[in-house]
Amino acid sequence: MQTVLISDFNDERFVSAFRVALQEFSINLDNFDKYIKEFNTAGNIFAYVLVNSEKQSVALIQFQKTELSNQYVKEELGLIRDFWIASEYRKQGCGSVLLNAAEEYFLKNNINSVVLFSRPEAEGFYQKQGYKKRTSMTACNGMPVYEKDIFTLNMR
Repeated sequence: MQTVLISDFNDERFVSAFRVALQEFSINLDNFDKYIKEFNTAGNIFAYVLVNSEKQSVALIQFQKTELSNQYVKEELGLIRDFWIASEYRKQGCGSVLLNAAEEYFLKNNINSVVLFSRPEAEGFYQKQGYKKRTSMTACNGMPVYEKDIFTLNMR
């Protein structure tokens, strides 16, 4: 397996994986080109794609640096936007590989905390990865939010 950093979302390795992920999550594909354009123009969104030996994209994680702020304080966070693994590759360590790659990216860019939202059935996976449910934060889609302090990863 090869982990590929994506910064141009027109890259076919990302496009093929993202298209399948949206279909799996029953998200309307009519706006697909709009998503790709928004990702490319944002300038702060990246992804890793996991490619198998046949050069097929089998998993992806999309992430960005984001900021929570008001007139008094601000906090920079890493945000996992999308995370998908092809069903035949699940429970084989692919998720851990991609999540670790995104966390390392954040650390290299001075981000010490990562948040994500996910379906409740994935809570066990995120707990094993060191994430904790953050009840003080709400995802706009109603899913639970999980957070991990990755600063301690630098202490290893």
